[in-house]
Amino acid sequence: MMQLQIPKRGMILALLCWVTFVSHGLAQPDDGPFGLRWGMTHEALGEMNISTCCIQFGKWGQRYKVDPGSFSSLPKALGDERRMYLYFGQTNKLLRVYVSIVKPDASNRFRQLSKLLSEKYALVKQCTKKKPSDCNGYDFINNYQQDNIEVEIALEMSFISDDKIYITFLHTSLFASDEKKKNPF
Repeated sequence: MMQLQIPKRGMILALLCWVTFVSHGLAQPDDGPFGLRWGMTHEALGEMNISTCCIQFGKWGQRYKVDPGSFSSLPKALGDERRMYLYFGQTNKLLRVYVSIVKPDASNRFRQLSKLLSEKYALVKQCTKKKPSDCNGYDFINNYQQDNIEVEIALEMSFISDDKIYITFLHTSLFASDEKKKNPF
């Protein structure tokens, strides 16, 4: 009877392929905005030196306001954030991120951020306000989507105060999973 002999190099290659396959299967969810990880817990923020306050509960679960002094601890901060809220859902997994930027004449910054978003996400809808009821009251809105991520960036222009930019990231599959756990029926 002939025995099948597998060369050592083949066994090592097979082992490396198996380790790679297993490690990808156990990997964290996709990278989230600002260097955060989708699905991370609120407690993991402490390990990143990001402090939060003011927990609230609502449609999106647990909402925390990020301490503005912690913006610089974000791995990929914008540098001009005014407010940031992180939503951890009912199951304590990051599923939504909201950021606001307030500055005079923010239209250039809006275009710059929209261009950056279009490099990672597909533009699915644009809205330009022609009358007050258009675009949910904002002057401009761009909606992007890629796989399970939906992004909306909106610009609210003002003649009497600074303009505002709002950016919302939502991981739709984490949100859907969270909704099922909240109401299994």
